[in-house]
Amino acid sequence: MMQLGCRVLFLTLAILLSACSFSLVADVTPVPGYQSIPRNIEEEKPGLVYPLVPPDLIKGEGIYLQECSPCHGQTGMGDGSNSASLPIPVTAIGDQSIARQVTLEDWFRLITQGDLEHYMPPFNKLLTDRQRWDVAAYALSLDVSEQDLAHGLQLFKEHCSNCHGIRGNGKDSDTYFQDISDFTDLENMAIKSTADFYRVLANGSGS
Repeated sequence: MMQLGCRVLFLTLAILLSACSFSLVADVTPVPGYQSIPRNIEEEKPGLVYPLVPPDLIKGEGIYLQECSPCHGQTGMGDGSNSASLPIPVTAIGDQSIARQVTLEDWFRLITQGDLEHYMPPFNKLLTDRQRWDVAAYALSLDVSEQDLAHGLQLFKEHCSNCHGIRGNGKDSDTYFQDISDFTDLENMAIKSTADFYRVLANGSGS
């Protein structure tokens, strides 16, 4: 879980604690061509969906480059080799104004169900559940540089690990709070966006 949790949590900490500029959802102007997650996907949610094992970003990258980059581009900016032939712009899923607002579950559902109205095919038959979680996690990490991730890890160790523990599970820490978040909890992490973490870091929560 540290692969996924670090990518979401440590980048957020790097942004907040180093005083980088970041606007919340209400302040963000979507990039041209951005298509929000279709309402039918939101309405058809049968219940919480989350991975049973931590997603593998390395495997997810391989799947992304083969199946997704022809349209979304290698860095997720909507500039793949097939994008010019489509009648509408491809969503730039690697753009921070989009990536910071979505959750792992959002991408998994979209990859699974597709959005044919915007020329996004479903991958529920082509990829297994685990492969879809892997590629969803990789897609969620496209706006995170290795430098930001390393910086976030450093800041987490300095400012957060005393309570959350060095592994983020809230158990191997110097201070114990009953309501401490467990960042290794796959069920909980699947429904959190980077913007969610930013709000908690900015405003506090619980004990």
